[in-house]
Amino acid sequence: MPDRRIEKLRLERLYQARQRSTAMKDRHVLVLGSDYAFVCHEAVHQRAARVVLLTEAKNGASPEMEGVETLSGDLTVLEDATFDVVFFPQAHERKDLGEVLTRLKALLRPKGVLVLEVACNTTGAAIQWAVIGDGPSRRRYPSARLLEMVLLKDFAIRRVGQGVLRNDDNVAQTIFHCSLLQGTALLISGRSGRGKSNLLRLFKSEDLPTVSTDTILWQLYMTEGAPERSLSARIQAEIGDGPTFWGRVGQMIVADPELTEAFCHLLLETCPLEARAFVLEGEILRHEVLAQRLTALLDAHNVRVWAVTPRAVHSA
Repeated sequence: MPDRRIEKLRLERLYQARQRSTAMKDRHVLVLGSDYAFVCHEAVHQRAARVVLLTEAKNGASPEMEGVETLSGDLTVLEDATFDVVFFPQAHERKDLGEVLTRLKALLRPKGVLVLEVACNTTGAAIQWAVIGDGPSRRRYPSARLLEMVLLKDFAIRRVGQGVLRNDDNVAQTIFHCSLLQGTALLISGRSGRGKSNLLRLFKSEDLPTVSTDTILWQLYMTEGAPERSLSARIQAEIGDGPTFWGRVGQMIVADPELTEAFCHLLLETCPLEARAFVLEGEILRHEVLAQRLTALLDAHNVRVWAVTPRAVHSA
């Protein structure tokens, strides 16, 4: 029978768990330390694609389990591996907890989840460590606010319940699901003259990164040696010696799948994906075929998209 403690880890909340026959099926799973050895057995039972148990070398020989890759050492032994689920029990015991969490961020895939069990005070507003004991038995535990505001600042955090393990000081243990904090792209679209530039100016005053598709189209039209030369040539041919109507240029681009793909990838290269949030504005974004493709590309880079369009005013 599977270990009943697995239920408390709330694995049904993993990304797309409901679309799988089991929560860990086909996922790459990393378990830190032997305290969660039962998770390794369950991951194999659920037909995970890869299961790795990483223990510290100082603890001696690691247990051998069928279907589990057992490694000893620190996180560097994993080299360039990445994981969909990382289990980190007794996190409070690590004196270098902040450094370990930073390294784990690099090991998580974009939709991955860090299942963290840690002893902490989940009440109160203190952002500090609680120190207990003296001499060799001196230990410290983070407050929940310290976890949220400092140690896990690069993660979105969800408290899912009580922990399954215990500690020497009987401090309550809590399980958190932590996912990489997503960037946010605000897409502002609409026909010319509806106030997009006015709204964009407001965001600029708040020092939020902003990108204008019209500016990119202008650079493709005017700049020699511009990226996407085939796209640039088509824009120049479309405009010719006439006025620059970007609405007409946008219609030309979305009518051709190859041009749409090229322009979306150029936007992806141009946008500051590293920022927590940025604004992308332009009339061309109102075309659903382009907006959907761009949204898919941004999602693959762990950027969530919010779309904004002006509401029409109707006369009585």
